Amino acid sequence: MSSIWITTFVTICALAIALGMGPAFLASRTVLRPVMARNEMRRWQAPVACGFQIGAVGTAILIFATLGPRAGALAGVLALLALLALMDWKWRWLPIEWTSGVIVIGLTLALVEGHFLESAVTAMATAAALFSLMIVFRALRGIDGMGQGDIWLAAGLATISGPLGIAQILGLAAVTGIFQEIAEKMMQNQDVRQRFGVAFGTHLCLVFTLLLLFGVI
Repeated sequence: MSSIWITTFVTICALAIALGMGPAFLASRTVLRPVMARNEMRRWQAPVACGFQIGAVGTAILIFATLGPRAGALAGVLALLALLALMDWKWRWLPIEWTSGVIVIGLTLALVEGHFLESAVTAMATAAALFSLMIVFRALRGIDGMGQGDIWLAAGLATISGPLGIAQILGLAAVTGIFQEIAEKMMQNQDVRQRFGVAFGTHLCLVFTLLLLFGVI
């Protein structure tokens, strides 16, 4: 089996499984809630979730056919990142079904492009460094500085971006996260319940997407 077919097969399978097993229903509810009444939203949740699942897989297949295996694999990753960014922003939750999909697609792309070992080591080093940071922060402050979902997401992005790229992503996401926290504190209203923590996963997704679109990684 050629590298093109390996990339296509694994990416489509990983994307379909991730979308099928992950909380797409909740993601569709999150999108519909601000624009629909409750009863109408309940009626449209399932069709919207199904439409996104079919549309994401179909778009990835189309991109594979027209732009090649790397573009198709990255399209699959970006579809998962869009969902992850939404879920983390709204619910502070990065489902393992979607972060693991990013890891699988990233490692498959690295395998067919001939740098699997570098990507795997970069992902493991990223996860180990962030886990260590989480443990130290918990020991010093008594709370987690980040969630495990953030760590798995960063490891998945590291398989694609490489060591320099993931360093840039983590640094820029930390800066934008600090700005978000400052802005939220400045606009804080005691009558409004504030959500806990900064949506670091959302910042990781957005920074990675921007750096990818501008050709930095």
